[in-house]
Amino acid sequence: MTELAAAAQGDAAARSRAFIRARVQAAGTSFYWAMRILPAARRDAMFAIYAFCREVDDIADSDAPAAEKRAGLARWRDEIDAIYANHPQHLIGQALVAPVAEYRLRRSDFLAVIDGMEMTSIAPASPAPSAISRCVRSAMIRRRRIASPPRSAAPCSSPTFSVT
Repeated sequence: MTELAAAAQGDAAARSRAFIRARVQAAGTSFYWAMRILPAARRDAMFAIYAFCREVDDIADSDAPAAEKRAGLARWRDEIDAIYANHPQHLIGQALVAPVAEYRLRRSDFLAVIDGMEMTSIAPASPAPSAISRCVRSAMIRRRRIASPPRSAAPCSSPTFSVT
């Protein structure tokens, strides 16, 4: 990779992180402040996952007709495929590439979130309890996989937190 290409890639990553951080902060929830105490790599991963969840939730909660919601969620299914093929188009998708690889996040977990959004926003009937349980379980597993320290990590002698 040339120095210019590396710089351009770095600029794209910085733009993506800035977009994600702004998206999470704009949501106005306590998640932004709680996630800031995580180490930078984990914080960026959690911000990216949260931004993805906000994006698909905004589609599901919109006043758009059901067909438009289905199309928006279908685009995110395509984006998830692109993330796992390492060529996402959306800034959030680009920000998810590294966490997907580093934390071995499963495609099925992201698709379960999209499925859950589709069930609650488009399906006329209430989802089956087993479907709700599956969505909640996958979200909890993802959160633990990223927010928890690696099992091989040595315990800290004193906790330090860096908020940047």
